[in-house]
Amino acid sequence: MRRFTAALVFCGALGGPALAETSPFCGETGSDVWPAQAQAMVGAWTIRHMAGWVEMGGMVMPFPSDPAADEVFISVEGAEMVLDHPEAQQPMVMRRAEEPRWTGSDKARPAPGAKDPLLKPDDAALAVAGCDQLELPRVIGNSTATVDGAQMTFTMRLMLLDPNTLYGAFQADVVANGVPVVARRAVLLNRANP
Repeated sequence: MRRFTAALVFCGALGGPALAETSPFCGETGSDVWPAQAQAMVGAWTIRHMAGWVEMGGMVMPFPSDPAADEVFISVEGAEMVLDHPEAQQPMVMRRAEEPRWTGSDKARPAPGAKDPLLKPDDAALAVAGCDQLELPRVIGNSTATVDGAQMTFTMRLMLLDPNTLYGAFQADVVANGVPVVARRAVLLNRANP
């Protein structure tokens, strides 16, 4: 019942289709349809960073959601797909993801007080797209930036749930004062001008 309630909240509050509706992208995952999938993602998107966790020096701590939303733009330039943020030092190069199932967390123990994402990737795929996440177009992107002299690596994993919704996770990795730091949050992107 809790999963169903979370799915209703996710779909209703964030603009997803009805639970019984199947995404037009369900089952469209091959390299032969990748150019059309990439074009379906082109445009302006509003991105919301949801709750997650930060691991630093062996400690896992909650990473609260950010109430502010940003706008990013996805474009296809030649054979390359990029996700750009106005404040990014460089665009994030995206590619078709050929990875195992995304679970939403690789932490064996949750952070005290940390909240799970609103939905795990499997839950979001079923609730909004009406099919398995491995049957949906999925992309992964990487970029780097230098912040206060430290190089940060960013990874974004997204799945195309419907023509106006992308869902996934954003991860940042950095070594700060000799200590590895990993931060991960769930992210939701809604088309800015549907």
